[in-house]
Amino acid sequence: MDSKSEIRESASCESAQRELLKSTGIIGSSQLLIMALNVVKTKIFSYLLGAEGIGLIGLYTSLLDLVRSFSSLGIHISGVRYIAEKNKEGEEQGRDRMIGVFRRWTWFSAFLGAFICFFGALPLSRYVFGSESHAVGIRVLSIALFLTALSGGQTAILQALRQVTSLALTNLCAAFASFGISVALAWYFGMEGIVPILLSFSVLLFCSGWYFVRQAYRESSEVRFTLREVLTEGIPMVRLGFLTILTGIATTGSVFIVKGFISHESDLVTVGVFQAAWGISNLYLGMILNAMGTDLYPRLSEVNRDPEKLSAVVDSQLTLGILIVTPLLMLLMAFAPVAIPLLYSGEFTAGVSLLRWFMLAFFLRSISWTMSYVLLSKAMSVTYITIEGLWYVLYFGVSFLLYDSYGIDAFGIGSFVAYGGYTVVLWGTMKRIGCIISSATLRLAATFSLLISLAFLLNYFCSGGVAWLLNCTLTTATFLLTFHRLRSVIDLRGVFAKIKDKFRKRGS
Repeated sequence: MDSKSEIRESASCESAQRELLKSTGIIGSSQLLIMALNVVKTKIFSYLLGAEGIGLIGLYTSLLDLVRSFSSLGIHISGVRYIAEKNKEGEEQGRDRMIGVFRRWTWFSAFLGAFICFFGALPLSRYVFGSESHAVGIRVLSIALFLTALSGGQTAILQALRQVTSLALTNLCAAFASFGISVALAWYFGMEGIVPILLSFSVLLFCSGWYFVRQAYRESSEVRFTLREVLTEGIPMVRLGFLTILTGIATTGSVFIVKGFISHESDLVTVGVFQAAWGISNLYLGMILNAMGTDLYPRLSEVNRDPEKLSAVVDSQLTLGILIVTPLLMLLMAFAPVAIPLLYSGEFTAGVSLLRWFMLAFFLRSISWTMSYVLLSKAMSVTYITIEGLWYVLYFGVSFLLYDSYGIDAFGIGSFVAYGGYTVVLWGTMKRIGCIISSATLRLAATFSLLISLAFLLNYFCSGGVAWLLNCTLTTATFLLTFHRLRSVIDLRGVFAKIKDKFRKRGS
C-alpha cells in the first residue's frame, strides 16, 4: 500500500470514528436522561403505589415483553440489516421496497402479539398472577402490545436510515410526556391506574415514532406488492430475526439457570450477590454497547459487501469501543468496594471479586461484540449461532466445573474464559471473510488489556493503602492515554471551548 492510500485510509478511519463517537454520544446521553427519569418515576410510584403496585407493573411489563419477544419474529432487529443494506446511493427504490415489506411484516407481528394477548388473557393471567382476576387488564394491554410492536418497527426504520437524532428524540419525547401523565394517573387512580399508565406510554411512544419517521422518510406511492411478494421477500428477514430471538431466549435462560443453580447449591442471599454484580456489568455497562450499536449495525449493513469499507468501520468501532469502555472498567475495578454498596447496599459487598472478574470479561465482550455484528450484517446466520453456542458451552462448562472451588466467582471466571474463546474464534472468522483489523488497533487492544490485567492482579493480591495508591495510578494512566488517543479523533479543546462559550453567553 502506497503512502497516499495509507493517508486516505487513515482519514477515512478518523472520519468514521468521529461519526460513531457523535452517534454514541447522542444515543448514550438520551439513554442516561431516560434512565434518570425512570429512577425518579420509580421513586414516586413506590410512594404512590407501594411495593404491591411496583410489583404489579413489573409483572405486566414482563408479560408483555414475553409475548412480544415471540410474536415480533425478531424482524425489528433483522429488518435494520436489510433496510440499511439498501440505504445507499442509487438504491432508493430497493430501500423503499424493503421498508414496505418490513412494514407489512411489522403489522403482522403486531396483530399476532395482540391476538395472543387478547384471546390468551385467561391462561396468561392464571400463569402470571395465579388467578383470572387480571384477564381484563391483559386484554386492554393487548392494545399497548399492538402499538409497541408498531413503535418497534418505527425505531428500526430510523435506525436503519441512521437518523440517530430522530431516534433519540423519539424515546426522549415519549419518556418525558409519559412521566407527567403516568404520575398523574398513579396519584389520581392509585392501583387502578396501572393499566392506563402502561397503555398511555405505548400510545405516546407510537405517536412520537410516527411523527419522527414521517419527518425522516415518506413511503413511495409507486411501490406495490402482492401478498406472495411480501412473503417471499420477507422470509430471509424472518429467518435471521428468528435466530436473534433464539439468542435472546438463550441469554435470558442462561441467567435463569445460573440463579437456579446458585439457589440450589447455596441460598437466596448468594443469588442476590450474583444479581448485583451481573446487573452492574450487563445493565449499566451494557447500555454503552447498546448506544454504540445503534449506529454501528446499520453502518456495517450498508458496507457488508465491501471488505475494505467493512474493515474500516470495524477497525474504527473497535478503537472507539476500547477507548470508551476501558476507563470505566478500570474505575469499577478499582472502586468496586464502593460502587456495589453505592448502587445497592452493604449487604452485597461479597460480590466485589465477582464484579472484577466480570470487568475482565466485559473488556473482551466489548471487542467481540463489534465483530459479532459483522456476522449479523452479512446474514451469516449459521456461523453466528454456532459461535454463540460455543460461548454457552465454555461458560457453563467452566463455571459449573469450578463452582465447588471458587463459589460464585466461578461464573465470573467462566464468563472471562468464554469471552476469551469467543473473541479468538470471531477474530479468525473476520480474517476468513476478509475483514482485516489493523496492527494499530491490535496494539491498542494489547496495551489496554495489559492495563486492565494489571489492575485485576493488583486488586486480587493487594489490599489497603498500597492497593488504593496503585489503583489511582493505573486508572489515571488509562484516562490520560485515552484522552491522548481521543484527541486524534475529535478536537476536544474545541468542544470544551464551545461549551465554555455557551456558559459565558448564558451568564451574560
